[in-house]
Amino acid sequence: TIATFAPPEKKNSGTTTYSDDFQALQISLIQEASKLPDWPNRPMELVVDSTQLGSKAGILLWRDESGGIAKMRQCLQQVAEKRKEKIHAIPGIIHSTFLRFAHVPKSNGVVVQERYQKNVVPYVQTIFNKASPFQANTVKLVCESTPYMHIPDDEKHVILSLSLGD
Repeated sequence: TIATFAPPEKKNSGTTTYSDDFQALQISLIQEASKLPDWPNRPMELVVDSTQLGSKAGILLWRDESGGIAKMRQCLQQVAEKRKEKIHAIPGIIHSTFLRFAHVPKSNGVVVQERYQKNVVPYVQTIFNKASPFQANTVKLVCESTPYMHIPDDEKHVILSLSLGD
């Protein structure tokens, strides 16, 4: 997540919808931000820095070797301020959620953490080799119809897609 333009709200159906006007406003904000000189014009290089398991979720914490995410966040904030618009949230971290708990687990937290550190952390470090950064060459504006879930890469959810170069 580079930025969240509106807080996730579940409707009675369990999904979220945003008006066409709201989506058009966000598209124009991103398009304007992407024209600023500081917007990245090459793929971002990401490496997994660490992994954590909490009472609500399991996450991978990423480090952006290229600085592209920070630049995008600054450009978005700059345009929003110029337009006197508000961005709901710009996170201070770069992460991927790979596990979400519906309720706080009743398992012994100390035991779970010990097992996680012993069995999962080494495996994550093997899969995501820090010597070989993951390249992200596209930024997408998506409509997250079910809050906190992985978003399908389809026309219903991807509202805008911008290339960051080769």
